[in-house]
Amino acid sequence: MYQLNIDTKEITRLTGVLRDLHRAAYPNAVRQTLNDLAFDVKQRQMPITAKQIFTVRNPNMFKVFSKVDKATGWDVGAMRAEAGMLNKGAGRTFDEQEEGGTYKHENVPLATARVGGNKKGKIQSSNYLKKGLIDRSKKTRNRSARSQFIADAYMSKKLGLPFRHNKTIFRASSFSRLKKGDIRIKLRALYTSKTDQSVNVKATKFIEKTALQTINIKAEKFYKRAANQQFKKFFK
Repeated sequence: MYQLNIDTKEITRLTGVLRDLHRAAYPNAVRQTLNDLAFDVKQRQMPITAKQIFTVRNPNMFKVFSKVDKATGWDVGAMRAEAGMLNKGAGRTFDEQEEGGTYKHENVPLATARVGGNKKGKIQSSNYLKKGLIDRSKKTRNRSARSQFIADAYMSKKLGLPFRHNKTIFRASSFSRLKKGDIRIKLRALYTSKTDQSVNVKATKFIEKTALQTINIKAEKFYKRAANQQFKKFFK
């Protein structure tokens, strides 16, 4: 349970002074406070809370894949600043993890796609699908399934890209032709690939907890700082 500890008498006093000071002073202070809180969530608190909830494999991920939408305008009641994860790269699944539930995941990484073959390890960079995927499963070719598989494995080795076959994504690490026309292929399965595959995700409330921790620690301090900046500006 997180509590918001603010000296309401002091905040009320500052708000009254700001309202009397200038019509822009109070909205400026509120806007600045909201933006300072949002950036604190992104830059300071998010990595701290992440370590409390997740196994953090890449500490910089939460800074790289997070964003801030700043508060704007003059209507204090409509102002809002938001901090959260970007819907791309490693940030894509955080909406799911925030609320939890059952979601359809097309490609689920296997332990063999992760560093050290550890199912809890991070995905090895060479196995990221964003680098490309050979997927000719939806194309009609005058080839048997076996000859198509061999052709895709050959291209996988040649291009250094994984390929999809049925409901599995593989990478070919070696491809050689033996005597009498035989072929030897060394493969590693990286992902299960099922369009109807459902994954149960446990709710973490990561963003909510991060925001509450920042508000609890910083809200009063940031508002007082923003108010003092307005005093200096209009008392010149």
